[in-house]
Amino acid sequence: MAQTPETLFELAQNLEDEGNLAEAAEAYRRALSLAPMTGEAHHNLARLLRRLEQTQESLRHARIAADLLPENPAARNSLGQSLEQAGLPDEAIGSYREALRGEPSYIPAAINIGRLLETLDRPDEAAAILAPLQKANPSNGALAINLANAYLGLGRPRDALTLLDGAIQSAAESALALNSLGTAHYILRNWPDAASAFRQAITLDPEFAQAHENLAQTLFQTGNFSDGWPQYEWRWKNPANALTKISFPAPEWDGAPLSGRTLLLHGEQGFGDTIQFMRLAEAIDKQGGKVVLACQQELVGLFQGACHLDGVTTLDGELPEHQLHAPLLNLPRILGLSGPWLPKHMPYLSATAHPVLADLTGQVESLRIGIAWSGRKRHHLDAFRNRSCRAQDFLRLADSPGVSMFSLQTGKPSEQLGEHRNSGELTDLSRYMTDFAESAALVQGMDLIVTVDTALAHLAGALGKPCCILLAYTSDWRWNEIDGRNPWYPSVISYRQPTPGNWEEAFAGLMSALKNGLRFNQDSHFKIT
Repeated sequence: MAQTPETLFELAQNLEDEGNLAEAAEAYRRALSLAPMTGEAHHNLARLLRRLEQTQESLRHARIAADLLPENPAARNSLGQSLEQAGLPDEAIGSYREALRGEPSYIPAAINIGRLLETLDRPDEAAAILAPLQKANPSNGALAINLANAYLGLGRPRDALTLLDGAIQSAAESALALNSLGTAHYILRNWPDAASAFRQAITLDPEFAQAHENLAQTLFQTGNFSDGWPQYEWRWKNPANALTKISFPAPEWDGAPLSGRTLLLHGEQGFGDTIQFMRLAEAIDKQGGKVVLACQQELVGLFQGACHLDGVTTLDGELPEHQLHAPLLNLPRILGLSGPWLPKHMPYLSATAHPVLADLTGQVESLRIGIAWSGRKRHHLDAFRNRSCRAQDFLRLADSPGVSMFSLQTGKPSEQLGEHRNSGELTDLSRYMTDFAESAALVQGMDLIVTVDTALAHLAGALGKPCCILLAYTSDWRWNEIDGRNPWYPSVISYRQPTPGNWEEAFAGLMSALKNGLRFNQDSHFKIT
């Protein structure tokens, strides 16, 4: 009996329901060979091929379906999903918008565009689309969760909490809602509530990598490193990180003495992370073995000659022969660290003051302050997208008598200097910061670093240079102080926003300390007198 497009279409649907995706896709192809203008078949095949990760063929059929079904918002929504899978986010957003123009109340397209805009760090646009639909559909848990995530990106965690409480009541099995609830509590520094929500999310979905890593970050905030490091292993599976675990033929080190073998440590995240955790090379029991570090090119010069390292190379270069390897941020777990760890000798990095400073400062006796006012968003839990001040906020430091100021700000934010660049009140040194070795030489020539950029704070701390770091209300766990001092970097002191977004009072505390006189004693810790 000859098969018709209709019987093949029905066969494909049955095969898909049974989980036979590849066979279902082939049945749709056969149906289309007999009736190539069947929009629903193109639409269903595009959806199936996305699940099979056959991206380009999915995109081709999704485009045809959208052309054949111009009044069907589901077809435009499906095209957006295929475009997104193909790595074309701008085109995907356009397709989702077309679906909503045809049917403004079409919730699947609103959820997809909202999620994508949040991923692209455009939470304001996401909230503008989602809020009216959520108001009209208050019982829709997916809308509430996505709008809550947009509010979190906008620095509105309390509004997010209100939505999420309702979403969890209406969808008690939602691990996504609980993870977002935990994030809202995290941003508000409610650590016990954050940990509880993340644990509940993990109970519902034990493979939820982002919830595991969020729990790790929360445990670090409370000083529970022993439980935090195992949870932190989930960072490799967290799609929010875009981390790729490098494959090595050599086994991962288990903490045993090296006994003549070479261990390759490799950086995995930002510059600051590498600066902070390369110190742990000192804690490794070599017993005749060697420890080599592979890191970002910009850090190689800084680490060359560092104590306890037998070599430094780049991550993308030819790696030295080795018998063992370890990602740098796996070391605390491997070494069984239950808290912050300081090398026997601080500082653990060194540099010679940059020669350009002698020409610039001459014989003038003044307090040399290096400043940087803008940092990168480093993690999806970074609160309020707010790791930056304005250049003019820092210029008030020049009002203190006997101060010479130097800009160590790199990148686009340095443009904010404008007319102040190389004026009498400030000298721009950014052109000399070609890598971290050069930056270290400039930092070494300063009396004080004032920064919101944590990479610079890591560098100053590792060099033992006095550093004041201005922190958002919720900041990374490594800048928490214990008994008034930073347990990772004794030369760093923090000035935190007392309320979200309140840089003014954080600056007021710093200005008061400068006015009263910052002092630096022999154990490399600040004292204010």
